[in-house]
Amino acid sequence: MRSFKKSEKARKYKERAQPAARERYGLLEKKGDYRQRARDFHKKEKVIKALEEKAYFRNKDEFHTKMLKSKTKDGVHQGVVAQGKTYSADEIRLLKTQDFKYLQMRASVDRNKSQRLQKTLHLSSSSPSTSSSSSSSSSSSSSSSSFSSATSDNSSRKRKHTVFVDEEEDIEKFNPAEYFDTVDELVDRPVNRLKKKQLKEPIVKNITAIARDEGESPLVAVKRTSKGIDKKLSKKYKELEQRKEREKKLNEMAGEIQMQNYLQGKGKKRKIVKNGVVTYKWERERKR
Repeated sequence: MRSFKKSEKARKYKERAQPAARERYGLLEKKGDYRQRARDFHKKEKVIKALEEKAYFRNKDEFHTKMLKSKTKDGVHQGVVAQGKTYSADEIRLLKTQDFKYLQMRASVDRNKSQRLQKTLHLSSSSPSTSSSSSSSSSSSSSSSSFSSATSDNSSRKRKHTVFVDEEEDIEKFNPAEYFDTVDELVDRPVNRLKKKQLKEPIVKNITAIARDEGESPLVAVKRTSKGIDKKLSKKYKELEQRKEREKKLNEMAGEIQMQNYLQGKGKKRKIVKNGVVTYKWERERKR
């Protein structure tokens, strides 16, 4: 019987609630609430008592040098007035030189990163939508077949890929899909144009198999996958453009700081304004 009582779950602890008649006064205060309130009250009481003692024993004739820098406003102490440190001309020039070197370092970092990023890219349009057109030109020695593709619907700029052939008859027989070893649906793409050999790879086969299961054209699925690659490319191009722009701004800021250093330096100088452009000329000094 004793072991059964030990295994029995203990009764859930319940706090006494506020009586219904006193519900308007909020929750019933418990002992823990009272202790917290009492500690807070006595803490404030000690602070007030200490301040009263300090005011009672204060010497009215007391003086120290800190009083010269402090002030009161409407009888309220404002503390010490902060005074900025004054720098000499040489110190300011040194600080600006440090800023100039830091800006140069940041510009160098962006330049190196943009160069590495540029090497990984093809410097071509990321996701062009193409419209094919054929044109031919002949010369005394050779003939060529060219087809153009527009980079976007809004832009008038067109990109051309010219293929040279030996005879003019080859222009009429020219087949872009056969030449680029791809299918007709992917001929328009200037980048990520998969070849027939690549279309037979396991990854592409999986994409086409999933597309067939979902009732979608395999070539449409391949195009959609290529568009995902194009989005990543466009993101990289955007990063490259931003890095180049930041490098340009940093170089401009560094040049401005360097000019300020030159102006603060020694030597007679003359300001020349020509067509709204300000330039400075320094007099030549004879070297000993």
